[in-house]
Amino acid sequence: KSRSLVSTIWRKKIKEMSRYLRAATPLCLPMKVLAPLLFPPIPILLVAEDAAPSQKGEENSIAFFQQSGRRGRTFLGTASPVCRFGLRMVGTGYRGNKSSVARVTLVGWNGETIYDEFIRQDREVTDYRTFVSGITAEDMESAELTLEECREQVLDLLEGKFLIGHALKNDLKALDIQHPWFMTRDTAKYEPFQQVRFDDGVLWPRKLKDLAKEKLHRDIQVEGKPHSAYEDALAALDLYRMTRTKWDKVMHYKIQKTLAMEQKEEVRQ
Repeated sequence: KSRSLVSTIWRKKIKEMSRYLRAATPLCLPMKVLAPLLFPPIPILLVAEDAAPSQKGEENSIAFFQQSGRRGRTFLGTASPVCRFGLRMVGTGYRGNKSSVARVTLVGWNGETIYDEFIRQDREVTDYRTFVSGITAEDMESAELTLEECREQVLDLLEGKFLIGHALKNDLKALDIQHPWFMTRDTAKYEPFQQVRFDDGVLWPRKLKDLAKEKLHRDIQVEGKPHSAYEDALAALDLYRMTRTKWDKVMHYKIQKTLAMEQKEEVRQ
């Protein structure tokens, strides 16, 4: 039963990756040749050359999947465009029970804000949730961008870039955006950042607030103060920075395994 479940999960990952790479993908080639073709070097767009705290002894690549010949592994280099985005919601409908995207913030590798826009609401806002979102009626009155316009702009900014964040599934769903799993780093899903809640040994995501306090010794989402999308974005980015070498090695293994399984599927067909 467990083998069947694992097989099903991998088949889904294979199909997802296959759709993304289907166009003229020479899957018969060995990984050493295949990697640079599938994931060519990305030009520096959002990240400064001195973005990493340390480059000593590293032969940094400018793309995540470009092989490091000396060590035979891959990692997200300092010149790889990276984005972390956060959303803020307001409430619409009866008693503000329906959430609506009101603000979208994108942060670059160096902590610079590369996108920060308020979203015009097409329904009456019944709860601004200012105590959490920090959004006021004045912010919404001056908003001119529609959600669809924002979505298109965010899609353009994320194209070809690595996306880092916490519980990204919720943010992506709210904007109706999909991003390749192999170009995503979600601190809510990274196992070393998770914890066992019950006696069954199952790992559960932890709150970003708790991770920032424990790992970064930083207070975010302080009670009684509006939450900052910028602070949340920066916290997720810094959490990734702490473990990026190990994390990217794990992702590289998963990618290689996925490609190998897809090759087998192609042979069977």
